[in-house]
Amino acid sequence: MSEQAETIEWGYAGAGAPERWADLSADYAACAEGASQSPIDIVEAPALAGTPPPSFDYGGRSTEIARSRHSVQTHFDERNTLRSAAPAARGDVEQNFELVGRDFQPGGASCYAYDGSLTTPPCAEGVAWFVMRERRTVSSEQLAALSEIVGGENNRPVQPLNGRSVALLW
Repeated sequence: MSEQAETIEWGYAGAGAPERWADLSADYAACAEGASQSPIDIVEAPALAGTPPPSFDYGGRSTEIARSRHSVQTHFDERNTLRSAAPAARGDVEQNFELVGRDFQPGGASCYAYDGSLTTPPCAEGVAWFVMRERRTVSSEQLAALSEIVGGENNRPVQPLNGRSVALLW
C-alpha cells in the first residue's frame, strides 16, 4: 500500500501561508529566492524627470467578473490598455490588464513604478508595477463584504527592496 503525501494549497494562513510558499512546490522557489519580489513598502521615491505618467484607456464595459479562491477580478476586453515610458517597465509598453473594480480608476496620473513580481505563487518576477500615488478608499462595509467573499485577508507581507529603485512618475 502506497502513501500519498498530503497536498497543501498556498494561502495566507496556516500550513499554506506566504512564508511557506516556497516549501509547497519547486515551482514556487522564487517566493523565497527571488530578488525582486512584491509587494514592497513604498516610502519615498525620487521623481523621474521627463518621464510621463502612464495613461489609461478604459474602453467598454466589464466582460466578466471572476472569483477565485483568493480574489475577485473584473475583466475588461482587449481594448483596455496601460501605456508608459517608465524605466521600470523596460521601455514603452502596451499591454492588456485586469482591474479590480472599475471604481478604482486613478483620479490623478502620478504613480510609483518599480520592477517586481506576482504577489501569489509562483511569485514570478519581471512584473512592471505601477502604484497610483493617490490612494483610493473603500468603506468598512465594502471591505467586510470583500473579505467575506475571499475568505479573510489575502495579502502577502511586504518584501525586501533588495537595492531596486522606485521612481515617481508625474
